[in-house]
Amino acid sequence: MVPLYGLADNAGGLHLMPKSIGTFLSAAGVLYVLCQYRMYKFAIGRLGRRKTMLLGTAVFGPLSLLVPCALLIPGDEAESNHVLGWPRFFYLGFVIGLNRAFAR
Repeated sequence: MVPLYGLADNAGGLHLMPKSIGTFLSAAGVLYVLCQYRMYKFAIGRLGRRKTMLLGTAVFGPLSLLVPCALLIPGDEAESNHVLGWPRFFYLGFVIGLNRAFAR
């Protein structure tokens, strides 16, 4: 769903080029790799396996709903060329990376 949201050129999408979508998805992947092991090790140690899976299930949905909020973040001059600006890049990388970390 996220790549389609990035490509959409109507009033509800980001109207990005595929290269820009790949860039912020790569940043989200790096955050996912860095966070997932540490978060799960900590959560399983404190909550146990079952409660950790319930927590991940409960957090995944609300984090998914935060992706369209990227339209509320002011863009910068780079976005006129269908390239993702830094504020939205960091926001989307952070939200999608955390979303993927809780997806298990």
